[in-house]
Amino acid sequence: KWIKGQWEGLFLSPSTDVMASALLGGSLASSSVVCSKTLMATLAESGASATDFSNLFQAAMPLALVAPAHLYVLNRSYGRHSLVIMSPSMGASSLLCNVLTGYLLYGEVPMAAIEFSVGIALICLGILSLMTLRSKS
Repeated sequence: KWIKGQWEGLFLSPSTDVMASALLGGSLASSSVVCSKTLMATLAESGASATDFSNLFQAAMPLALVAPAHLYVLNRSYGRHSLVIMSPSMGASSLLCNVLTGYLLYGEVPMAAIEFSVGIALICLGILSLMTLRSKS
């Protein structure tokens, strides 16, 4: 059974749609974390001076754009798909995106690379197994 996508002529299988929704929700969650860290760093750096209003505005704008988009994606995804599948999928996707941004933006590396890699592989395997489950109805 196929469902019609948003654009005319684009068809997505239900598992592909769930995966895309989970990845988008996870990446937006990770982006919200990065935007919040940037805003807090700017607030701590500037104090309460009025001359730094431009810097505060520039730091707040990404969060003001990303947070509503993230809420919209969450609401739409939870409305279209089962919460039993979407909630752990988005959580795992968010965790994987946080690991990636921690490495790319902040230079964080695991202390025990093998155990960390096994854990990431298990998370990916869990997401894939959730995406391939079929309902009995």
